[in-house]
Amino acid sequence: MISICGSPVKAGQEQLCREVNGTNYIGFVCNGAYAEYYVGKASNAYLLPDSVSDVAAGLIDPLMVAYHAIHQSGLKLHDKVLVVGSGIIGQLIGGLTKRAGA
Repeated sequence: MISICGSPVKAGQEQLCREVNGTNYIGFVCNGAYAEYYVGKASNAYLLPDSVSDVAAGLIDPLMVAYHAIHQSGLKLHDKVLVVGSGIIGQLIGGLTKRAGA
């Protein structure tokens, strides 16, 4: 698999790319999704159907961050969970763990 910066990485490990050169790490060392304007490769974008609202589209990234954290934690049914932080990702983690039976 090739990362955004063009270097080979394992699938699912793109965030570990070590070839950051100041122009290719979107949202970290160059403007990303929170910039007023962004010009980038079409291959880095996903076309969402019209049925997905702008609000729902804006929650995709934090929801996947929360899901990934829970998946990496090895959470099991009836586990006790402490979420530190009341931001959107913390709230999503709390909601997802509750829904998962923790």
